[in-house]
Amino acid sequence: MIKSTLIEQLKTYTPKEIREFGEYVHSPFFNKNQSVIKLFDYIRKHYPDFEEKKIKKEYVFGKIFPKVEYNDGFMRTVIFNLTSLADDYLAHKRFKQNYFVEKWYLLYELNERMLDKQIEKNMKELSKEFSKVNVHEADYYYNKFVIEYEYFYYLNRLNLDKIEKFINNSDIENMFNHLTYFYLLRAIKHYDYYINAKDIYNINFKTEIFEDIIKNLKPEAYEEIPVISLYYNVLMLHLREEDTSYFFKVKKQIADIEKYINKYETADTYINLENYCKKKIRKGNKAFLNELFDILKIEIEKELFSIHGFMSAKFYRCAVDTALRLKEFEWTLEFMKKYRSKLPSAAAENTYNYSLALYEFASGNFNGSLEILSKVKYDAVYQKTELRCLTAQLYYELQMEESLYAHLDSFRHCLSNDRHLAEDRKIYFINFIKLLKSLANSREKIEKSDTEYLKKVIGEEEMLYNKEWLLEKLSELEKK
Repeated sequence: MIKSTLIEQLKTYTPKEIREFGEYVHSPFFNKNQSVIKLFDYIRKHYPDFEEKKIKKEYVFGKIFPKVEYNDGFMRTVIFNLTSLADDYLAHKRFKQNYFVEKWYLLYELNERMLDKQIEKNMKELSKEFSKVNVHEADYYYNKFVIEYEYFYYLNRLNLDKIEKFINNSDIENMFNHLTYFYLLRAIKHYDYYINAKDIYNINFKTEIFEDIIKNLKPEAYEEIPVISLYYNVLMLHLREEDTSYFFKVKKQIADIEKYINKYETADTYINLENYCKKKIRKGNKAFLNELFDILKIEIEKELFSIHGFMSAKFYRCAVDTALRLKEFEWTLEFMKKYRSKLPSAAAENTYNYSLALYEFASGNFNGSLEILSKVKYDAVYQKTELRCLTAQLYYELQMEESLYAHLDSFRHCLSNDRHLAEDRKIYFINFIKLLKSLANSREKIEKSDTEYLKKVIGEEEMLYNKEWLLEKLSELEKK
């Protein structure tokens, strides 16, 4: 079959892009190889299905080079050249879509050719275009920097050895500032991603250089750059977790400056608010359960959940779990039905079934929940742990002691051997296993001293999965 990477790429093209790519291939400026043109013209006829038997190398060779003996080396070369053109087309397409990057390269060439009038003309146009940009993010500041740098180079060239002629009227101060803003915005985002990932996975990177920078950062110096202030406060959500004021600062800031950042950055900010709420909930702060639900509803209303047109399975499960913990049964059912079709096809069945099992569990239909849960197969670490926890809860509710003990032992063994899960997360789930096992033992032989001890341990333990449910089960034992 024709090189799979070429066909995979062409399958992603829209009809308009296939047409444009055809013009690209046929243009003598980009391609003069007639064999490549023949190959593309043949493949194009089979877009978008690309039926396998019609695109076998030998079959295609016979169609585009009739009466010529098949030459595998030559055919591979033609396919390679068309694949390279496809890569070039995508790069060219993206380049043409970024006005400021295109102008930056133009200024570079104009400087090299000393076309000074054209440089001045383009700088005036660029100044007008920059004034129209409302979204002031990292790329905005980087684009400003590189274009100001080219202009600075132009002034320096015009006034060689006469720096006093232009130094005070140049954009040198802005160049420093814009490069700094770009770095801070990108670096804070990367560090924030690292911290969030570290909370789940067992990873450790050397980040001391940035940590030293952030310690000396004075956020008040960037008051005129609201995006930096927002990113800084988002970072403080994780670095100063006990100070809840940062949560409310970020929640207000994102509402105020949403129009100045793109949808992806807005969505990322809400994800950080989500993660902060989850941390506080895990540590027993119930007030943040309502906050989390509010954040999720904002994301749904603004459609910030959309990743390439889909809702992530993680977001879907989180919305269901949060709503059920607040006894929002009607909202949960409506949400599950409405957004099931928004899930990526590969994850849709597992995600929906897991969520339905959660719903049935919260509704008290434990047998139904266990039956649905048996259909769910997860691969990701955090998904497996959630699945095992719900299974354990169901075994407990159904008084399936033998299954429960065997499951908890297996669960503990899996956690101990898992190299990917962060140690804090392991402790979080191991404590759940220990205390659920103690609850099950106490149920077989109820002693007041046991329940009092468990109440103290569960109440004081911060690193504990589903503390609320464990306390609820303990309360039921106390009543007996």
